[in-house]
Order: sequence, then C-alpha cells, then structure tokens
Amino acid sequence: MVPQYWAALEKRPISPFASSGQYHVRRPEIFFAAVRDMMAAEDRVNGEFYTCPAYNYVIRRGGRVGASVIPATAFWALNTPDDLDIFLRRLDEHGGEVRPE
Repeated sequence: MVPQYWAALEKRPISPFASSGQYHVRRPEIFFAAVRDMMAAEDRVNGEFYTCPAYNYVIRRGGRVGASVIPATAFWALNTPDDLDIFLRRLDEHGGEVRPE
C-alpha cells in the first residue's frame, strides 16, 4: 500500500519517512501551480525554496500526495557531484544495473 500524506515539512521530521528528492508527478500542471503558490506565499526554509513544502500546496488544491517506500539499502543519494560519480561508477561496474553495497 502506498502511504498518503496530509502535510510535508522540510528539515523537520514529522514521520519515520523521508523525502529523497526524487519525484514523480502525474499532473505537472498541478505541481507547478502549487510551486507558484508556495513562492507567492514566500514559503521558504532557511531562506530558500524547497520542493517538499510545495506538496502542502498540492494538498490545499485538493491533490493527493503519496510515496513509494524503499529500503535504505536501495537508496542512492545524488546530492553532490561525488554522489553522482559513485552512482555512475557503480552503474558502469554492474553493466547498467545499479546494486546497493
């Protein structure tokens, strides 16, 4: 079962789950409208706009936000150039199939 959420916060844990920064949006127009709403409201975290809070605006517009739960061992961080290099190296080492360590 895919969990459904009613709120999302950036940099403040409110559940045992995390937003990994990898997203799939079924209806981009709803997401981009929510981003515009978030920016118009100046809804920033530490002075910056983040993706995660935009989901609160999707919810306010009547949209649904769900998540895919994956084990931590299957997660690949792609936050920095070094993270990306590690991911690409492992992809190459395994013939196009990335396997967790």
